[in-house]
Amino acid sequence: MKDESEGLTPFPIHSGQDIKSRMSLILWGPSSAGKTTWCATAPGPLKLWLAFGSDETVPIQHRPDVKVMNLSGYTCEEIFKHGTGHNPFGLDKLLPARKDIGTVVCDSITAIQDLGLEKAVNDGIGRSAKDGFIPTLQFPGRSAYGGRNANTLHLMKCLLQVTARHNRHIVFTAHENEPRTRPKDDTPISIDMSLGGMQLNTVTGRVSEIWNLRRDISRDRNQIISVRTYGLRRPLKTRIFDQKGEPSFKLHYDPSLPDDAKDQMTIAGFYGQWIRGNKLRIMPPKNRDSSKDEDN
Repeated sequence: MKDESEGLTPFPIHSGQDIKSRMSLILWGPSSAGKTTWCATAPGPLKLWLAFGSDETVPIQHRPDVKVMNLSGYTCEEIFKHGTGHNPFGLDKLLPARKDIGTVVCDSITAIQDLGLEKAVNDGIGRSAKDGFIPTLQFPGRSAYGGRNANTLHLMKCLLQVTARHNRHIVFTAHENEPRTRPKDDTPISIDMSLGGMQLNTVTGRVSEIWNLRRDISRDRNQIISVRTYGLRRPLKTRIFDQKGEPSFKLHYDPSLPDDAKDQMTIAGFYGQWIRGNKLRIMPPKNRDSSKDEDN
């Protein structure tokens, strides 16, 4: 729908209802929580997996709606050469040719970060002839860590831009750090995703959703999704879920059943509910009391 102001500015103006909405999500949590398995429930008839770590796609290799670009065997030089710029990993040409690709999954930011540090060390960032310091992976130095952060954010930015350009969803996975504790008594004070330096603040502003997936400490080891900041875990953010509801809920998802089976909770399902509701925030499922959470 054209706006009456069209022609007064060189840039197109549309009503909010006409703007296509895609989801950019970071799903983070500890190892073996089920992040990879649940990411495969993202929207689209086909999910394109950018696999940076070895064997990370094993849980979803049985799915016919997943195609994998295995990047785990490439050097850091090759990854950042082909993963940055206008056409990262060929996606600027691939996505318009494959309309069935609804979501690109980047698994994981943590693996990209390791490659970013390796490249920073290889590039000699922080090398000092005066002090005789040569950065290594064992002792990279502050400057190499800064280079790691810059490399990671650059690659993420390119993937966000190319998927936005072609209106495809993008999902990043990330691992969870060990809890930060008080020096006096080792009481946990925060738990965040495994991203170094200022990356946390920068990444938070570039995506629309940041959710945490973990298993609780009960005997049943239920999977728990947190969608907004509360308790120890941060950062978290959402535009899909209502801020007035519970900040977390029990995830009901059985990977042995079809995604459209009764009571299955999927990423595509939550996104579809949001779209059908005219992009008004949806209430998180009311199936747990977060205030009684011993591992919040």
